[in-house]
Amino acid sequence: MHTTKCAALAVLLWGSFASGETPAPAPAPEAPPSHPYSVREDSTFGRTDGLQSKTSSYFLAQRVGAGFHPTDALLLGLDLRGTRYFETSSRSAFTAWLVSANATYELSDHFALFASGTFSPRSQTWLTIPLTLSGASSPTSVKLSSTSSSYSGELGTEWGTNGDSNYETVVEASTGLLAYNVTEGSGGKRNAGASLGSVCGSDLACRAELASILGREDQQTYQGRLSLGVTETLHQDTDLGLMASYYAYATSVTQQGQARALLLDGPSAADGLPILPLHWAVQPSLLHRFNGWSVSAYGQYAPYIDAAGHAISYGVRGDASLTKTLKLRASANQLLDYTTDGLATRSTWATLGLRLSF
Repeated sequence: MHTTKCAALAVLLWGSFASGETPAPAPAPEAPPSHPYSVREDSTFGRTDGLQSKTSSYFLAQRVGAGFHPTDALLLGLDLRGTRYFETSSRSAFTAWLVSANATYELSDHFALFASGTFSPRSQTWLTIPLTLSGASSPTSVKLSSTSSSYSGELGTEWGTNGDSNYETVVEASTGLLAYNVTEGSGGKRNAGASLGSVCGSDLACRAELASILGREDQQTYQGRLSLGVTETLHQDTDLGLMASYYAYATSVTQQGQARALLLDGPSAADGLPILPLHWAVQPSLLHRFNGWSVSAYGQYAPYIDAAGHAISYGVRGDASLTKTLKLRASANQLLDYTTDGLATRSTWATLGLRLSF
């Protein structure tokens, strides 16, 4: 009973970002452009295959954003993303929204501060959960409503040599807090075939178990993160980077995460988030700039808490300047989630976007 209930809670818990991107510390600030305004739009399409549950899920995300340099030292940004999760055999279709804002301020030629925040309003989906109850006359299933929202904040600082030699260094440190709010239960929706009498008869223990599953439950979880990164620029055209992050949780999330992995059909892995809470992560990266375009690649290894498995992700991205004010960006990524039983999910997603400065 507890495992089934936690699975319903955790399906949206780890996917509440609805972002289509793996969360990461804020990027290093760029030099003020000659055009102080910019707008951007990108589209992301992804698929997750549950290799143990033999299921697949899809999502499509659209993001629009704007940037503004009110001064040479200050950069402000605002983004809105809508993500549509398509219906599966165990989850109804739903749409999640994410609003994010960020600011970067250069204190000097070598120091900068950055801050960001996100907010995801309440989104709801219906989960079909199979049940085998002690004392029940036959197996059955119930529909549970799972409603989630989230918000996050981040503060960080950066120091760089900011010279023009063949060897330049940037060091970055940041801390972040993310809060997840999840409410689940029957939501007043009729559960065909799952009434107390039809499933349990006169068995009191069975009735109590089913009533508990159908009841309302509110859950709030906080995740804290500390990150430290360094980037070395070689010959002004090649960046070698390494980022390390450590995660901590204010509530016990292990059982929820393990139950979440049983379904392998929720939005979490599909939008680039691991199926279980992370303990720490290490991410090396490489970027090379050519004349008017660049290509980059990254890889990440991240074990889950309580030795429940690990996640491996990697991706490539290309940026090209179509004109002096118009840029094209394309990326492809994959996330592999391993539990103690082996490879659990394989998630693949691609993004195509444009940025216009004026």
